[in-house]
Amino acid sequence: MKKFIVDSFDARNAVCETEQGTIVNIPRSNLPEDVKEGDYIILNADGTYSKDEEGTKKRKKHMNKKFRKLFS
Repeated sequence: MKKFIVDSFDARNAVCETEQGTIVNIPRSNLPEDVKEGDYIILNADGTYSKDEEGTKKRKKHMNKKFRKLFS
């Protein structure tokens, strides 16, 4: 199972970062409609993508903590 973080979107693709730091383009049509920038997505064994709700929540919590620390 591969995980990606959605960095941004262009007209046709989601620009994503792998856990190793490599940037890849994934067609938007392959992703769930509710995926947004900053979300974790998972490439499932059957070749479909799904949103990793738990991973996304943890990442957002971690990033908010970093921002609070940076600006306090």
